[in-house]
Amino acid sequence: FDSLGKPTDPNVVKSSNSYVQFGEVEDIKVVKAHYLIENIEYAFKAWAMPWAKHLSFPEFCEYLLPYRYGEEPLSNWRKESFNQMQILLKNGVRDSSVINICKVINDNLKTNYAFRHYELASFSGLLSFQQIKVVKGGRCEDLNMLGAYYMRSIGVPVASEFTPVWSNSNFGGHAWLSVLKEDKKFVPFNVAYDNTSL
Repeated sequence: FDSLGKPTDPNVVKSSNSYVQFGEVEDIKVVKAHYLIENIEYAFKAWAMPWAKHLSFPEFCEYLLPYRYGEEPLSNWRKESFNQMQILLKNGVRDSSVINICKVINDNLKTNYAFRHYELASFSGLLSFQQIKVVKGGRCEDLNMLGAYYMRSIGVPVASEFTPVWSNSNFGGHAWLSVLKEDKKFVPFNVAYDNTSL
């Protein structure tokens, strides 16, 4: 999206009151080797963080390694996110538990991004990493993608969860992330607006 909120991707067009992305392209046709290599290298850097050392290799593969959150547009998020989170955590944190690191990152996201369902209700599909940064927020799935990128980039293992129906909402369902603790239990949280369960 540009500064006026119009899509810059030529594959996204306005149809009546909603934006639609036409066509589907398989990753194998567009993902380049250097993209995957960089993603893998930075995923291993993330796994080396003190709060990620409790992860088994299958957990690493499931909760840190994926180069994509869902069906969002492909983007180079890993290196940029890793470097930003390194700066955020550079001053040191007293508690290096995975829950505390998750809180620090989520608190930072709360200062920069917001829930924006009404403004994006007519946009179908997930926003890209770059679009969320321009819009400064998104719907719960968009925020989850952003949160997953930042969390995974620095070694915080997260999984996406959802319900198709949410009782106090007219939007249908709801989605959130859960962080995998050292004791192998998941703790749910809402990206960029809620740390109450952490």
